[in-house]
Amino acid sequence: EQLRTVLPYITYLTPFTYGVTSQGGLVVPDDGPLLAAAPQYGAQLWMHLSTLTELDQFDTQRAALVLTDAAVQDRLVSQVQQTLRRRGYAGLDVDFEFLPGQLAAAYAPFGNGGTYNAPHLIRRITAIVHTLSPPYRFRSISLRCFPDISCSCAFACLNRSSISKDCFSIC
Repeated sequence: EQLRTVLPYITYLTPFTYGVTSQGGLVVPDDGPLLAAAPQYGAQLWMHLSTLTELDQFDTQRAALVLTDAAVQDRLVSQVQQTLRRRGYAGLDVDFEFLPGQLAAAYAPFGNGGTYNAPHLIRRITAIVHTLSPPYRFRSISLRCFPDISCSCAFACLNRSSISKDCFSIC
C-alpha cells in the first residue's frame, strides 16, 4: 500500500539490491511486487547490483573477485544481461563501494564497457555546468579523494535519465 502512494511521484524505481555469488551468479531480491507495480505508474525500472553476498552481508572482497577473475566476471555479466532483459529493467546501477585504490585499474574496463582508461589519483575536482540552456539548472559537484583511500564516482545529469553529452561523470 505504501508503495502505491509514492509510485505516482517517482520517475525511477531501483529495487535494492541484487548481489553477487562467489561463482558470479546473482543473489536475487524479492523484487516481483516492485516490478509488477512500477509500469502501472510509469516508473522506469533500474537494476541495482552491489556486493551483497549469499549470507546477506556486503563484502568488498566480492567486488575484488568480480574485478580480478575473468570467469566470475563473464558469468556475472551474462547473468546481469539476462536479468535486465527478462525482468524489463531499463538500466543498471553498479554499486561496488569502498574499493581500494589498487582495484581502480580493474574497475576501469568493467565500469566503462570494456574500455580501459588508466586510473589517476584525483585529489579534488569541482565542476560547474554553465553551458546548458533552460530548463536546465546550474549545478556543481565535487569529489575528494586522498592517497590510499578509496573514493566514489560522482555524476550529474541535470534532469536527464542517463549520462549523455549534456552530462559529465567523474571517476
